[in-house]
Amino acid sequence: MAIFGYILFAAAGKFIISKAWPEEYSQAYYIFIILGIAQVVQTYAGTAGMALVMLQKQNIAMKISVVSGVLMIVGGSVAIIFYGIIGLAIVYSVGSIIQSTLMIYYVRRIFGLKTTANYKSLTQFARVYFRKEISHER
Repeated sequence: MAIFGYILFAAAGKFIISKAWPEEYSQAYYIFIILGIAQVVQTYAGTAGMALVMLQKQNIAMKISVVSGVLMIVGGSVAIIFYGIIGLAIVYSVGSIIQSTLMIYYVRRIFGLKTTANYKSLTQFARVYFRKEISHER
């Protein structure tokens, strides 16, 4: 679902922003495009970080978060000086994607679990969920 919302806003976002807000906000479109990519990846990553915490590997989740956070702060501080807000958005997006990717990697490596979103798991969930909903109504 996140990818569809992202694509929709990427296609029509400039028009929406120009109609809903003053002209000064039109440059926010490019920041949205950059940050949106990271949000789509985080959505795809699913609950990898939460799985690490719940399965007693919070030290790994903490190390990944601290290292990526420090890198984003340092990189962002440099990027904003040379490239402005666009540079900061790029650094945040790359850092966020790296963080999500590392969490997925460690959950798969340690536990053999796939926490990423996919169509097959979504349809299986929907079948089970709606069967339960129907059975409760009887």
